[in-house]
Amino acid sequence: MHNKAFVVDNTVAIVGGRNIGDEYFQAQQDVNFEDMDLIAMGPIAKEVSTGFDEYWNHELAIPIRAFLSREPAAEDVLKARLMLDQHREAMKATEYGRKLRESDLVKRLGAGQFFMAWAKGEVLYDRPGRVNTSDALNPSSSMAPRLREIIEGAQSEALIISPYFVPREGGVKLFARMRDRHVKVKILTNSLASNDVPIAHGGYARYRKDLLRMGVDLFELRPVPGQRKEKDSTHWGGSSGAALHAKTFILDRKVLFVGTLNLDPRSVWFDTQNGITVRSETLAEQAASFFEESASAHRAFRVTLMTGSTEPNGSASKRDELEWITEENGKEVRYFHEPDTGLWRRITVKILSLFAPEKML
Repeated sequence: MHNKAFVVDNTVAIVGGRNIGDEYFQAQQDVNFEDMDLIAMGPIAKEVSTGFDEYWNHELAIPIRAFLSREPAAEDVLKARLMLDQHREAMKATEYGRKLRESDLVKRLGAGQFFMAWAKGEVLYDRPGRVNTSDALNPSSSMAPRLREIIEGAQSEALIISPYFVPREGGVKLFARMRDRHVKVKILTNSLASNDVPIAHGGYARYRKDLLRMGVDLFELRPVPGQRKEKDSTHWGGSSGAALHAKTFILDRKVLFVGTLNLDPRSVWFDTQNGITVRSETLAEQAASFFEESASAHRAFRVTLMTGSTEPNGSASKRDELEWITEENGKEVRYFHEPDTGLWRRITVKILSLFAPEKML
């Protein structure tokens, strides 16, 4: 289960990629963390709540009491509450807590000046029962077919943010059809250095050249903006560690999707997802600005193909090689292998990606 949604009194819903605890990660780590949430008010909040109820009441949902060997004593509850209070106070003292208190969003909320863009929205979510089957995607139980239809409906531009991005052959064909219609496709995902599941990066890497050749623009988020990462450490699991966490699609700067779905096989086939599609030029433009800032040379690597490169003897090479372009300390820098990573990490990812079933990535 990968759904994330918060609903208050059936009137306000918050949907996005954020987990409880991501704020703690941001407060404790020096990373280029990117996420996006959508606050929804009105009848659509009740639709999100309906999805929550469907999961809550499903036979696969096991009450937490089933995992307890005894009923918590009153002193256990008091101790847990004390720990939460202490954690809250500790968070207030962090740099993240300070910036949150000083943020424009918090100030506007306190002053009752929070801006809402009223528009038509559509709630999408996988049915909980779909996790019991490995059959072909059923439009009645999976949100993927509907979301694919929305993405393919783009007429001029598709901006896609997906922390884990493994398009497979079907996704490559989808983007090829869009490019044939002259739709600009720009994709922002994690770099190998910022990806907390490197084996998933291996699944993405095998499609980079095909996507670049058809004219798709690829951007990979840096682990630390504006400067070279000093330490190359390998993490093999845990989604909250990823630098890029937003799952957002902006189409023609008129349609916006914010949710939990990565464009990878695991999200489509095995996890359950949710999100909201909004038809609003105002919100889509704001999200597009977020994409452009996140994909800027200061915060991301732009991946390109060096065609017609030369061999040491001066002869032309027929192989297309990848190049990563970014900005460090105000100057353009180019890399010719996965930036900010050690040789062992790069070799390990290549080897593992040869054996990992792509459908599991």
